[in-house]
Amino acid sequence: MKNKKLKRILEVSLLVLLLGAVAFTVVKLTTTKTKTVSSFGYAIGEIDESTGQYVESDKAIYMNEPIECVGLNVVPEFESNVEYRIFWYGVGDRYFGCTKRYSNTETFSSADVPEMAKYARVVVYPLEAETDSDFKIRFYEKTAYANEYVQRYYWHFHIVI
Repeated sequence: MKNKKLKRILEVSLLVLLLGAVAFTVVKLTTTKTKTVSSFGYAIGEIDESTGQYVESDKAIYMNEPIECVGLNVVPEFESNVEYRIFWYGVGDRYFGCTKRYSNTETFSSADVPEMAKYARVVVYPLEAETDSDFKIRFYEKTAYANEYVQRYYWHFHIVI
């Protein structure tokens, strides 16, 4: 009698363990892996749309290091005050174009990544820069307000990979 009871408890335990492992695997395989680029991944400046090279500017910020394009999605946060543009690079850092300027309500989908693109850089344009002629992003503002002002206005979107 005890052996039957012990055997039944072991069978139920193994079944629960197996179901848990299957559920964990399904969830792991179907969830989106999100990678957010922090404010420290950006620098003050722009990228020239005709050459793909850095251009000195205090009206925008750009991604320091390029990121891979596989599964790239750019999703603005609800209350963002920015526009953004994505610059495309191929093998050997060869620049071959950029997107239009997306508004703070438009998302970019990985379905729109050009076929030859291997890497991308994002340039973020604060809307405030277009209405205020004295607007400048200063170095000390970028670092001092990375979690407040800059986070609220400039990096209020995340990149999903």
